Amino acid sequence: MLAEACNPDYRSYGTNEDWLTRDQLAEVFKMIGSAVPDLRWTIEDIQTIGDQIVVRGEASGTPTAEFFGAKPTGKSFKTMSIDVFTVKNGKLASAYHVENWVTALQQIGR
Repeated sequence: MLAEACNPDYRSYGTNEDWLTRDQLAEVFKMIGSAVPDLRWTIEDIQTIGDQIVVRGEASGTPTAEFFGAKPTGKSFKTMSIDVFTVKNGKLASAYHVENWVTALQQIGR
């Protein structure tokens, strides 16, 4: 799915300097998905400005395996995410993103 939506040279920035390739990001999603099989991302707000798309979203789920070092407790989390995507040639070229995983870990009882 990432291959369809993203350019081959897509970059996913977790900081202003550090980024993952499209393939590396797919592996991260697989890891998170294996720990949180009911992981759901919902769009709460979306804005477009020129070639950029700003998305305020919510990630939610219940970990069934170790998640960022926290053992599963049966508790669920809901946390905010912010993404700023840039579009090039009709596909995503890059994303700068922030997820509030600290809050998620607090909610599941870490």
